[in-house]
Amino acid sequence: MLASGNWYKVAVGKDGIYKMDKSFLDGLGINTAAIDPRNIRVYGNGGGMLPEANSAFRFDDLQENAIKVVGEEDGHFDAGDFVLFYGQSPDRWSYDPTSKKFVHIQHLYSNSTYYFITTDLGAGKRVTDQPSLPENANVIVSSFDDYASHEVNLDNLLESGRDWWGESFEFETSQSFPFNFSNILTSSPVYVSALVASKSIYSSNYFTMKAAGITLVNQQAISPVCAEYTCPVANTLKLSGQFTATSGSFNVELDYTKVAQELVIADRGETNVIISIMRER
Repeated sequence: MLASGNWYKVAVGKDGIYKMDKSFLDGLGINTAAIDPRNIRVYGNGGGMLPEANSAFRFDDLQENAIKVVGEEDGHFDAGDFVLFYGQSPDRWSYDPTSKKFVHIQHLYSNSTYYFITTDLGAGKRVTDQPSLPENANVIVSSFDDYASHEVNLDNLLESGRDWWGESFEFETSQSFPFNFSNILTSSPVYVSALVASKSIYSSNYFTMKAAGITLVNQQAISPVCAEYTCPVANTLKLSGQFTATSGSFNVELDYTKVAQELVIADRGETNVIISIMRER
C-alpha cells in the first residue's frame, strides 16, 4: 500500500478512540484546504507483535480501517471537522484457557502502534450506523473484568535475547507499585501475579508479595543457579495470590530477602580477587 502516493504516519500508545482535527492534520503536512475529506483513509493492522510461527495468520499488507469523518458531507475540511478512528496499544491482553485468566503481552520492539493516512485513493471506508434490535434485552451487564500491569524493560541479564527485566532489588530490596481501579467491586477477589528473577549462585533468596498491606506470598524461595557455563543466567519465580480490595487504589509491594554471602577468594592467576557481595537481581 505504501509503494505510491502520499502517506502520513501517526503513533498511538493506548487502546481508544483518537481524534484528528484540522490543526493536527495540517501539522502532519496534509493541506486540508485542498483535500476532499471523503477521501481520507486510515490504514493499520492493530497492536501486538507479529506471530513467531510461519504457519500463523498475519496480514501481508496494511488494512484499511473504518473511520468516522465529521463534517465531510460538503466536500470541504473546515475548522470544525475532525476524524475519529480506533487505535490499539502495541501491548495486548490474551486469554489463557488453562488458568482462565488474561495475561499481559508486552511488545518487545516498540512502544507505539502506527497508523497511516492518505487522501490519494478516492472515497474511504466509513463506520456505518447499525439499527437497534427491537427485542428486549435478556442480559444486563453491571460489572466487568478490568486489568492493569506494571512492566518496564530496564535490564537484560544475559545481555542477549528477548528476556528483559524491570526494577532491580539489589540495593532497594523493598519496592511498591501503585494501582488504581475506579468503582471496584469489594465483593469480588483481586488477582495479583508477579514474575521475578534471581541470579544468586550460592544460596536461595526469598520474595514476599503484599497487596493493600495483605501478605499474598510469604518468603517464597528462588533456588540458586549453578556455576557451570551451561546453567541459566538466572532462575525465575512466579508469585501469585488474591485478596478482597476495600478500595480501588492500592499498592502491590515486593520484598526481597538476600541471604548473606561469606567472603569468597578466587585465584585468577596473577591477582587474588576478593568478592564480598554477589550481584543479585
